[in-house]
Amino acid sequence: MLTDKAGESGAFNSNNMQQTAMNVVGTFCGILSRPVDLILRPFHGTRYFSLPEIFFSNLMMIFLPVFSMAARTAVSMIPLVHIAMPVGLFDISSFAKLYFLLSFIHGIRIYYLMLHPEKEICSEFEGGALPFFHLIPGGGSFWFIRITLEPALILIVSTFLTRMNIFSSGLAIYLQIAALALAMKNFIGWYQAWEL
Repeated sequence: MLTDKAGESGAFNSNNMQQTAMNVVGTFCGILSRPVDLILRPFHGTRYFSLPEIFFSNLMMIFLPVFSMAARTAVSMIPLVHIAMPVGLFDISSFAKLYFLLSFIHGIRIYYLMLHPEKEICSEFEGGALPFFHLIPGGGSFWFIRITLEPALILIVSTFLTRMNIFSSGLAIYLQIAALALAMKNFIGWYQAWEL
């Protein structure tokens, strides 16, 4: 049996387990945060999102509105309980429509880049940050923007627009979870780049 180091062998050594765990967590966070990523990264590369992330985030955005509607229906069926659901101009189904519209627009752009790969500098790059991030202190650091500023923007905007009754509470909860998933996914990206 070949050993890498004393006490470590095969697929069960601690380095392989750590890499596998980071890949699983990164993919899971990528699935949760992809709808937000499409808004924050209008010029991402053709291979920035993996196929499992695309597939499972599409499934998630199909079933989240259905789950939300089922939860509202179940709450309204409780006898002698009349809970007024918080209203908002946009709910999770509105966000799902925006997600699929952005997916279609990005799909056309990515298909064009796949046919003309010479027009793309790096297919795995997520694209530059939105321009106003460079005006914020610390906005010159690539990873500080990705790990801190972008998730903070999503958290602040979702909280503010929910208090203004523009976003429903269900959409706000999803966006807050997606912001945390985005921060974790970007932290894993930073950590893997640091390891190299």
